[in-house]
Amino acid sequence: MSSAGNAKRFRLVSMGSPTEIALDLVPPGPYTIGRRTTHAVCLGGEDLVSRDHAAILHRSDREGGTWFLVDTFSKHGTRLNGSTVPGGQEYPLRPGDLIDIAPWTFRVIDPESETQRTSRVATIDEDTHGAPSMETIDVGLSREMARERLSLMLRCAESIHKSTDLRMLAETIAEAALSGTGFQNIAVLSPLDKSDDVEVIAYRGAILGRNATLSISRSLLVKAAEGQPVRVAEASDFIVTGASIADLGILQALCVPLMLGKTVAGFLYLDNRLDQSRPVRVPPDAAEFAAGLGRLAALAMANLMRRDLELRHARVQADLEAAAEAQRWVFPSRQGVFGRLSYVGESRPGQLLGGDFFDVIQLDGHRVAVAVADVSGKGIPASVLMTETQGFLHAALLQGDPGRAVTELNRFVHPRRPANRFVTLWVGVFDTNANTVTYVNAGHGNAIMALPDRTFRALDTGGGWPVGVALDTIYTAETTRLEPGGRAVIVSDGVTDQRNPAATDQSSFFGMSGVRRSLIDSQGQPDQIAALFTGLIGHAGSQRLADDATAIIVWWD
Repeated sequence: MSSAGNAKRFRLVSMGSPTEIALDLVPPGPYTIGRRTTHAVCLGGEDLVSRDHAAILHRSDREGGTWFLVDTFSKHGTRLNGSTVPGGQEYPLRPGDLIDIAPWTFRVIDPESETQRTSRVATIDEDTHGAPSMETIDVGLSREMARERLSLMLRCAESIHKSTDLRMLAETIAEAALSGTGFQNIAVLSPLDKSDDVEVIAYRGAILGRNATLSISRSLLVKAAEGQPVRVAEASDFIVTGASIADLGILQALCVPLMLGKTVAGFLYLDNRLDQSRPVRVPPDAAEFAAGLGRLAALAMANLMRRDLELRHARVQADLEAAAEAQRWVFPSRQGVFGRLSYVGESRPGQLLGGDFFDVIQLDGHRVAVAVADVSGKGIPASVLMTETQGFLHAALLQGDPGRAVTELNRFVHPRRPANRFVTLWVGVFDTNANTVTYVNAGHGNAIMALPDRTFRALDTGGGWPVGVALDTIYTAETTRLEPGGRAVIVSDGVTDQRNPAATDQSSFFGMSGVRRSLIDSQGQPDQIAALFTGLIGHAGSQRLADDATAIIVWWD
């Protein structure tokens, strides 16, 4: 597992947004986003932003550490690279990603790579002698285009949509613009960052200087960043009147933003300069051709980014499914018989990975240890702590003393647990010779004995704090009699805390009352655990439960 010290650090920077925001993402996070002032990124005063809108999470279990974006079921949604991400699903972030939470747009930056860039990085000269004369142009494909350029546009469309990555797409666009516009210098650029710098993704012509930098009027790009193609206003064939552009040797210039919805994802920049050998005349439909290329590029970019997003999510899901499969190996069989004692148990994760577990361990011919635990939190961090807890507890219980086993477990977990994590636990040793159960209740509480007369006895008096809360806790066990014909039932909070969305009072919780009701209704059925989960799902109104849910029934002859 990677430590926070060597984990990847990203920076979140706002672009063309109502307020400037720059946030260093330093593990372990998380960084929440929304309208509340308590959020790490507070986007107050905007109706399109939910109170709790999204979060950026760090997963240290991935190599080098990985940052994830998750939309926390916001009303108006969160877009990553132009695609809306489903609520509750985690998407890994990469440098260059664009996050839209309207009206804010954020870019993910790797500070280390930003400082190490030494080539093909555009620096933008200030317009120190007065702003250039520019105009926004409204172009469409409705005007008639020269036949050869129209034919070229159609050929380009096929090549553009065959591009397999963004750099290949940029190279294709640059080549098409060079062939079809009459401009000698072409560059495909990244979006403007907070410092008004851009990176040159692809270029054609003698556009880069000796230091591999590109000089462009800042005003030209800033104007294009508003979302419309911009050109230097022409007196005659784009004759420049802005002194600073003239100082740069730029005779003609055109800048087309590449739009992902309302987000500028980059630029197609074209110019002609004084020091170039052959004079050219830019055809009158050059702006229309360049704008058409920009639209094709933006569509292809959106498709590539959507495909990349799907691949990222698929990889994450594959990793999670593999981890979930490995996690299932630590569980015992769903049902079993040990002499006079039988059990049926089941654990259903709220996500692919769960933080609950149950365990059943035969100690000898007449004693069986049973444990049910619930790690606070969800997802990967909870599942890692769950696996560590289960392995240690299993070994400790082989000594046969539940109080000693939980005390040793607490000493193991406390220094290793992530911040604000703990484990609630119920563990008991059933002795069919002595007809007793000796148990420890470590902050769990959801355990009862169901008696043949349809009454219930709580099994929740022995024990102490949840495991991991206080290092020096000594856990003591409670012993009670196993009543003939009785059954012990232990469930996790995911069962009792499951809500019914149609109810507004305390009946919205399934609670131990729901557990007792299910046991009474299913008395005599061969699989009361299946009946319990059927009732729980009916209460939730969905197959997907809000949290990890675990239940086990133990009975004796």
